[in-house]
Amino acid sequence: MPAASSKCPSVRLTNRAGESEFESLGIINTNFVAKTSVDNGLSKIGKRQTIKAALRLKEMSACENSCWIWPSITQRAYQAAKTIAAVNEVNRSRIVPEYSFLEKTDGDGGAF
Repeated sequence: MPAASSKCPSVRLTNRAGESEFESLGIINTNFVAKTSVDNGLSKIGKRQTIKAALRLKEMSACENSCWIWPSITQRAYQAAKTIAAVNEVNRSRIVPEYSFLEKTDGDGGAF
């Protein structure tokens, strides 16, 4: 009987982006356009939270054989994705914004 693999071949991990600049000021920002603004990036605490999460993912070998990162389109989520990718040596081409695959295609890559 072959030895069981110690790694699950299809694992999905979810990580919330760290604290935003607005959150650090006590502002609850629900404006979708403002959330994508550079002004809504990670705060100093958010950057520390993201580095901590990236290092934990590295300890878990979460991206050992490479992985894909699907951040939301908010500024802080993309900043977190870049940090996680850098710490885990994931090529930035594997950071795919969440709405990238919504366009319907004809199967050959051409849009309908």
